[in-house]
Amino acid sequence: MNFKNVFIQPNLNFRHLCEEVPDQADFRMHLHDRFELLYFIKGHANFVIETTVYELHPHSLVITRPMESHQLKLLSEKPYERYTMHFPQELIDIVDPTQKLTVPFLDRPLGINNVFHASEFSISPIDFFTAMEAPYTNDAERFTNITVNLYALLAQLYEAYAHKRQNPFENEQSPVYEIVKYINQHLFEPLSIKSIAATFYLNDSQLSRIFKKAAGIPLWDYIVSKRLISARKLIRAGTPATSAYYQCGFKDYSSFYRLYIKKFKTSPKEDYVKKEFLFTDEY
Repeated sequence: MNFKNVFIQPNLNFRHLCEEVPDQADFRMHLHDRFELLYFIKGHANFVIETTVYELHPHSLVITRPMESHQLKLLSEKPYERYTMHFPQELIDIVDPTQKLTVPFLDRPLGINNVFHASEFSISPIDFFTAMEAPYTNDAERFTNITVNLYALLAQLYEAYAHKRQNPFENEQSPVYEIVKYINQHLFEPLSIKSIAATFYLNDSQLSRIFKKAAGIPLWDYIVSKRLISARKLIRAGTPATSAYYQCGFKDYSSFYRLYIKKFKTSPKEDYVKKEFLFTDEY
């Protein structure tokens, strides 16, 4: 992928991507254990968050919270450009112990009210992102510059969300939305495709087909990915892997261990020892 500007620290990830001929293979369905801001500059694409499909327009700001699945869907090979940022709750707590700045991410259902347009802000988000690219002599100065602009942008986002939340949520009554809601409410409980299908009076194949069409990912992959990321978060917070796997809905440690290494390219033990990592997801 053609990154024009990259700055990666353990608790902050900033990227400016410019692709003249974007490839859908570079943009898989995925989820994080961090907050994400994506500022769409140009291209021809939709953004799927959980099961909601958003049409992207130039200068749209897309927000996702930890454990909210999302994927860019290219509609053509037109040049694609965007900024992305990933950051943990801890970075915000430093300046906002009341957690006001994360309200737009957390105070809404999954897949609802994720996209904001430039007209919804008193100061355009592009001003903050371009300011983040200002040259500095060392990483410490650049980290300060990026975080100061991030906090200012999040303050603007909070005001925009305060107006947006006055409008009724869209897509909340769709059958797939109810399925997603149910799964996330019972994520760490015993779940199976058969039991979920029975809850919604569907057969297994109907449920699998409906879910994959809406979410862009097989239903069981969706559940396993969310459980793995939850387990990794616990492990990095100091919970032994032998406890974290069970807390997050896995019944067999050997299967959990194999899936963990396959997804994260590292073992639970290595994550438990490091407890701090560089966030390098490039999607």
